[in-house]
Amino acid sequence: MKATAILLLGAILLADDGSAQTITTVQTDACRLLLNENGVVQSLAVRRTDAWETVAMRQDGYAGPSWLINGQVVPLKLVSAGQALFAGRTGNLSVTLRYAPASRRLGIEAGVHNEGAQAVTNLQASVRLGVDTSMEKFPDWNDRYFPTLLRCEPTHFWGYLMTPRGRILTLGSPDPVASWHLDYKQFEHRIYTATLDLLNPGPLPARHPQGLDTLQPGERKQWAIYLEPVEALEDVKPRLAASLGAPMIECDRYTVEPRDTVNVTVFGGKSRRYQPGDKPGVYKLTETNAAGKMAQAQISVRYPWSWYAKQARAEAIAKPQKGSSHTESWYGLFSCYSAQQLFPDAALDAAAAEKFDEIWPLMYDLQKQTPSVWRNRIQNHACAAGLLAAKYRATGDIRDLEFAASLADFMLTTQSPDGAYRNGRTHYTSVVYIGKSLMEVMAEEKKLAASDPEWRERYERHYDSVRCAMDNLAKNLDNIETEGELTYEDGMISCSYSQLALFAMLQTDPAARQKYLDAALYLASGHRCLSQILIPDSRMNGGSLRFWESQYDVMAKPNMLNSPHGWSAWRIYGLWYLYQLTGQENYLCQTMNALGSCVQLIDSDSGELRWAFIPDPYIKADLFEPDPAQTGKAHYVSRVIGEQYLPMISGWYRAPRNTFVNGYLGMGGVPGGSCDNDVHEIFKCLSEVALTSAYVLERADGSLVAWNCTAQLTGNRLVTVPAEACVNCIHLNLRREKQIEARLAGKPSVNETVTGMKRIGRQPQL
Repeated sequence: MKATAILLLGAILLADDGSAQTITTVQTDACRLLLNENGVVQSLAVRRTDAWETVAMRQDGYAGPSWLINGQVVPLKLVSAGQALFAGRTGNLSVTLRYAPASRRLGIEAGVHNEGAQAVTNLQASVRLGVDTSMEKFPDWNDRYFPTLLRCEPTHFWGYLMTPRGRILTLGSPDPVASWHLDYKQFEHRIYTATLDLLNPGPLPARHPQGLDTLQPGERKQWAIYLEPVEALEDVKPRLAASLGAPMIECDRYTVEPRDTVNVTVFGGKSRRYQPGDKPGVYKLTETNAAGKMAQAQISVRYPWSWYAKQARAEAIAKPQKGSSHTESWYGLFSCYSAQQLFPDAALDAAAAEKFDEIWPLMYDLQKQTPSVWRNRIQNHACAAGLLAAKYRATGDIRDLEFAASLADFMLTTQSPDGAYRNGRTHYTSVVYIGKSLMEVMAEEKKLAASDPEWRERYERHYDSVRCAMDNLAKNLDNIETEGELTYEDGMISCSYSQLALFAMLQTDPAARQKYLDAALYLASGHRCLSQILIPDSRMNGGSLRFWESQYDVMAKPNMLNSPHGWSAWRIYGLWYLYQLTGQENYLCQTMNALGSCVQLIDSDSGELRWAFIPDPYIKADLFEPDPAQTGKAHYVSRVIGEQYLPMISGWYRAPRNTFVNGYLGMGGVPGGSCDNDVHEIFKCLSEVALTSAYVLERADGSLVAWNCTAQLTGNRLVTVPAEACVNCIHLNLRREKQIEARLAGKPSVNETVTGMKRIGRQPQL
């Protein structure tokens, strides 16, 4: 269909003050804009199949598209209705925005001109999009476009915005864009909109175009910016490659073992296989097309999974756990007990036991086996029950499981008649997955239930409670609440579908299993808008998008993206369960890519555990660092950070022995509280998902995909060799019957005939 552009003049809209404004309409085959005489978008609609859908645009101080010079909005006026051209001026700089329809795309031409006699340096010149990305309430948030991916390449810019309903708007420029930033509601759970920093001072990540922060006298710069709706995630990179004339890289695996190869698909270029180096670390892959457009990807080579599990335990000791108002302060004990179970180390295991014995009485009544402080922060106590179950697996001490069961009983007292676990009136089932923690306890109770009536009664009591909670989640889906400011929140959604999918796996009745699976699939689909699925970077691929944790965990400010963060693991659990329930390869691939990105929080050279990765390319941050003038004390240091890891602070910001601390700065009390040990959720997840498990999947064409093992097919005989001695089970997903030979955890080879999905060897703990 030929592109159309309709510019209507003389349409009148009455402003709030009663004055008349001229409205300009710009329309393409797939986009329709109404612009007021100041260039602000009154409405934006995109065509989906045969219907027009509205894209929410801000009408306040974050409206747009608009020009900003060094953070200040430049007022615009309509100067040519026939060209939909708007212009403004600040000092010696003049700026323009022109709307240029082109086929399905909406084109915006942004220009800046230095009309003065002196160079303008250290310049930030930005175009604020004005798309309303604030996800404030149900059901409105299902139609809000979240800035899921924004990425500067050396020669161009690309990304997309996505709604929980799966609606996608690609965003791109064929021109070099220095940087970008998100307009956060500081210290809260809102992003107002997104802004492209066409010019921006350094320092910037090495992949970004450099030196774009100066305009010489008389110099004019111009950028084309395109918005285009697409129907599915698979369409994003092909459409952007065609739209921008630039290569787009997609890899099947972003984290691999030494000597593994990566299948690289290049949209707008030549696909190939790539083998990074043998040394663990991050490798850069570059693709340049004939037009000189350059794209980059990062691939990580990892150590064996066991290296990360052992190193996480060592770091949990080096960066001590704390008796605290927040479970995040002692989460490293999970890493200690999961490593102890498989890799006993007398010194480290004794250190973990000593730390547990120090901090547990600060939080729990050891005689009554109930919380003694912060009883209403109920996710603490569910996590404590899960930790005691992990401790029981490591020590075999039945007293640990009895304590876990007692805390599970305490959690039942927080359950309201509708099935939700609540902190007062607030729905808390999906705040750090309360139901999953109870299912971790139930998994151990069930092993004893067959021969012990008391444990059977406990198991059934806890099962009934969790069933009611999961029924509540399945009924309400994303119409629930969360801790802190209400929003369509990463953890609220990922913890919901992870728990629902796990509970579905416990069902023997097909109808019940389908009920919980359907709810989990719905929520997981929506959560894609908060997940880094398409980013070609092994430091981030698979991370979920959070942006308010730094102020609590490491006391860094202002808001910034934290991805991967410890809570990215919540997404991984759900993907893993969904793979086992559906057999769909994409869930397994996303699971392993996300886990590979998350474990890179342990530096492959130094072994140091970092807190989180910061995807924002340019943040003027105040970082909480040791004060060189006062041993053990802290002060704030201003630094520009971007696309980098932030260190933990628990290694130096410590709580006094035998002292209870509040979770983070600003809560008062004894100094030393912090929540950065939440990073250990990643290694808890590793122990459940991949440390002892390998995976083999057969595709429709008969080819095999293997993770954490090798798989060789000769005739009808499939021989699998696990990557490590600690692998004690293999999950098979086979379309055709095969004779399986596998040596697991050093035991005699297993020989079984398998078709469909089945685990052979030891069954996982959940």
